Amino acid sequence: MYYIYHIPAKKIGCSQNIIKRINSQKFSHYEILETHYDIYVASNREIELQKQYGYRVDKIPYYESLKRITKAQEISLKTKDEWLPNVDWKAREEKINQNEKWNKVKSHPNYINRRIANGSEQLKKILLQYDLDGNFIKEWDCGARNMYKYGYAGVGGVAKRNTGTLYGYQWRYKTSDDYPRQIGKFKNQKWKSVIQKDKNGNVIKIWDNVNEAILNTKASGIYNCLYGKSKTSGGFIWEKYA
Repeated sequence: MYYIYHIPAKKIGCSQNIIKRINSQKFSHYEILETHYDIYVASNREIELQKQYGYRVDKIPYYESLKRITKAQEISLKTKDEWLPNVDWKAREEKINQNEKWNKVKSHPNYINRRIANGSEQLKKILLQYDLDGNFIKEWDCGARNMYKYGYAGVGGVAKRNTGTLYGYQWRYKTSDDYPRQIGKFKNQKWKSVIQKDKNGNVIKIWDNVNEAILNTKASGIYNCLYGKSKTSGGFIWEKYA
């Protein structure tokens, strides 16, 4: 059973063990708004009620959070003597404070960031850069999160989708040492090119695709314009190239 609980003037949450959850958050007054047997129904209703009551809306649905917690617990059992993937459990076991905890984590040779330290993400992902004809250019081992330092912010999303381009290049994640030196040539359907105009309708630029155009605004905003859901995004008019 999944309980959607309400802590007045504070939050709306979801839990299987309501008493344990409330105590862990150090609250005493609460009410149960709904109960559900289906985790996905409960997750959706939690977000709907958060919006309805005007509370902060969870970016990660409850069912996904539960998956991550379960995964972290599995890693904990397999690596109980290792500090990096088991940081929160080890900190509680050794009864150390946050500063000591992160000093131990940061001293680990494989430390990158908190998500990796908690075991919820693989160690540093290596990016492969290709030109539009599919020719290999460079291997980047700094991690996708650090690509902004080199002027390539956001390329991790293109690599994850295995499609599209950004900054005039194709991007892939390295999954093995035997990675291809040649991938398919980038083929862009004509309608995917987008025109950027100012609010007076003057053409500013024609972008090869939405991925390139999001350097100026969010992809969702551009798509809303392209499909008639809104007139502008980021202060510009966006239209399909035809």
